[in-house]
Amino acid sequence: MTPTESDSRTLFRYARPFLYLTVIATVLSVAARGLVLVLPQLSSRIIDAGQGQAPQSLLSATGSLLLATLLMTALLQFSGAVMFAYVGERIVQNLRNDLFTHLLSLSMNFFERRRVGEMLSRVAADAMTVREIATSLPQVVVNHAVIVVGALAIIMIRHPKLTLLLLAFLPLVVLSAAVMGRRVRRMSTRVQDDLAQTTAGAEEALSGIATVKAFAQEETEIRRYSSRLSALFQSSLRVFVAQEAVRLVSLLVVYGGLVTVTWYATTQIRAGALTTGELVAFMMYALFAGNSFRELANTWSRFERVRGIAVRLVQIFHERPSVVDRPDAVGFDGSHQSIAFRDVSFSYPADPGRQVLADLDFAFERGEHIALVGESGAGKSTVAALLLRNYDVTGGSITIDGRDIRELLQKDLRRAIAVVPQDIVVFGRSVRENIGYGRQDATDEEIVAAARAAHALEFIERLPEGFDTVLGVRGVTLSGGQRQRLAVARAIIKNPAILILDEATSALDKPTEALVRDALANLMKNRTTIVIAHRLATIEGADRVLVLHQGRLVESGTPYDLLRAKGRYAWLHQSGAWEGPAA
Repeated sequence: MTPTESDSRTLFRYARPFLYLTVIATVLSVAARGLVLVLPQLSSRIIDAGQGQAPQSLLSATGSLLLATLLMTALLQFSGAVMFAYVGERIVQNLRNDLFTHLLSLSMNFFERRRVGEMLSRVAADAMTVREIATSLPQVVVNHAVIVVGALAIIMIRHPKLTLLLLAFLPLVVLSAAVMGRRVRRMSTRVQDDLAQTTAGAEEALSGIATVKAFAQEETEIRRYSSRLSALFQSSLRVFVAQEAVRLVSLLVVYGGLVTVTWYATTQIRAGALTTGELVAFMMYALFAGNSFRELANTWSRFERVRGIAVRLVQIFHERPSVVDRPDAVGFDGSHQSIAFRDVSFSYPADPGRQVLADLDFAFERGEHIALVGESGAGKSTVAALLLRNYDVTGGSITIDGRDIRELLQKDLRRAIAVVPQDIVVFGRSVRENIGYGRQDATDEEIVAAARAAHALEFIERLPEGFDTVLGVRGVTLSGGQRQRLAVARAIIKNPAILILDEATSALDKPTEALVRDALANLMKNRTTIVIAHRLATIEGADRVLVLHQGRLVESGTPYDLLRAKGRYAWLHQSGAWEGPAA
């Protein structure tokens, strides 16, 4: 299947459910255009009647018929346009929903190589092109094709010489549209790429506004954004110039033909072979046909433009998640006795040549508290990502009670695990929605209880609307400690069987850290817990410590035993890399 065929099928899938409405709208539009073709004849009769070249009795009747035709034409055209608009908006709605759903289904490696702002541009802007392909362009083609065919057929029958003279100019219109259309398509693809890059840059700057201001880089970001806007301006202007060039050539050719035909027609009137009313009717039909033919030529360049845009959109649908459920995957309710990493090796898809984990082999039991320690880049967070199946191992296996986690449904596996990260994500929604994010069916009583257990109830009750307070995007209205206590409450209400703590207290002051530690202690009770530690104070109470170095497990034991062994763990402690008790 060629890319063009694949793109067409993907887009047609969204138009198919509305084919019956599209047919009705098309019929209404064709009927309206058919009535338009009656107008020149009626106008001709009125002119000839006014000049005494037809019975005066026809004047009033023809005028009334002309008015009725105009009203009926407007009504039919309005009805068809509204129906086309309904179909177009529903197509865009469904496409955006499917596109967003598809993006969320993709694996983490996709988002490592694509920026969020770019994806937002695809969802917001590129989806509109499908409406143009599915409704706007077909409507234009049908309407103008009816006018061109009908008008040319009428004048060819009534005035063949004048018609043939007019048609001699039309091949130039077709040629200019064909040549420029391909160029417009290529340039339009560049425009959408520039738009996506501009949107992505703005999204990054605004999302990281605190960092931008902290480093006083407002002017730098403005310059970068202005530079991208300039590139977008240049590419957009080139598309506009190319499209207008097609229109200009078409206009010159069409009206040049009309001037030539008019000159010849005046000689026919002087010879008595043509009446003034007939000339007016011919000119109206010629104008109808010429303008419609010009619009058809412009439609070709528009089609090439939106087709270039649609290619980028369809490419996203062609992306497939790298982590998928097996056909025979089974459910998982969180119950387990042991979790084991067996000879696990891993390299990130974006950098397959660099091995992040190598021959990692360890196991821990239900309810055990394991601490992962090591220098930055040792692979600690990667262990958590693999357990969550954000990625699949490239070697070895991760098992729960002897069953490879690749045999479990991803959703069930992740429902059984809660993560309290260092960088807390707070949604721009109410406090209640943020806490209950992991359990949409949580009751108000459960949410309040989770907030109390996380030591978050006190500050929540001080908010303007309590649990109904809508938080700023990324929780900028909350302190770091408040965000982390919300994350703990979110994990508590999820009631996970397995808990992952990714240094949830490293950036807090001592009083706030004490509150969060107490909340975490409540959360860790009777749960299998993996603590990713960046400093030794975090691992107090751990049953066992796993020391990672350059992706390998180099030591394992209790904090006390590892200090006595004077190995890697002791070196990290003594070197001052972490702060914490001497154990």
